[in-house]
Amino acid sequence: MLAILAGLGTWVWSSLQDYNREQGCQSHREQANRLDEKAREIRVPLVSSFDPAVTELQLEAADLEQKVIEGIAELGGTAAPDEVADAYSDRWAAANQAASEVLNHQNCFNQRERDRAKHIRDAPDSVASVTMPEPARCADGWLSPSIGRQGACSHHGGVAPARPWAILNF
Repeated sequence: MLAILAGLGTWVWSSLQDYNREQGCQSHREQANRLDEKAREIRVPLVSSFDPAVTELQLEAADLEQKVIEGIAELGGTAAPDEVADAYSDRWAAANQAASEVLNHQNCFNQRERDRAKHIRDAPDSVASVTMPEPARCADGWLSPSIGRQGACSHHGGVAPARPWAILNF
């Protein structure tokens, strides 16, 4: 009987410690979530969300597919390289605040969240240059108004594919 009471006492003590730890961690989790949401609100125009250099920052190119459909030639005029670079830096700074909250209170977060925070912290904080999107054109550089129709660029080496997103160079 004494062994059962001792086991029950240990369980109660352990449960109380878990409860207290959870209460202490709740504010840190809420703060990290608020900061993460703030970072997600900052859009970096024309950058593919598949760019491995910025995957952890979860950059999203708003309406990229729609812009491609509407015409890649118009993409270059929607944002300047400086705007893309500044938006990336703003996104990194906001995401880094959330990462700092996670890393400063590691016992409150799981391994996946800690690993993500480390990736964000280690990501470059600024962009050295931005290579802007390019429309489809002929292989020799000729910008044909017939691209998209059969026979376009037939005397210019064929059609060179477009790159509908900006490339961040670190």
